[in-house]
Amino acid sequence: MSPADAYLEAVAKFERASARIAALSGVVGVVRRATAVREGVDEDGEEPDAEEVERALKDWPSGAEIGAALQAWDEAVGAVHSAWEEVPSGLRRGLRPPEEIQTREE
Repeated sequence: MSPADAYLEAVAKFERASARIAALSGVVGVVRRATAVREGVDEDGEEPDAEEVERALKDWPSGAEIGAALQAWDEAVGAVHSAWEEVPSGLRRGLRPPEEIQTREE
């Protein structure tokens, strides 16, 4: 596998890890919004419908799932940066550098 291909594979892995974090955040966010509205903390907020809350509770991640997702994301960030360093400068044209891929500010 060429260094450029290895980099693209690392980016794809990072994007999958980021999507997993986003999915977990969405589940937690639904329950947080429902709780905030019901407890009067967010009076102007719109409460999610009951089906959405029920689905979120069904999909609620365990601590181990959250930890694994965060670890996979962190490892993917490192892999993107390491793979980039292996790509010769002449092959970098057309590739998004790590700085253009949100790797630390998700």
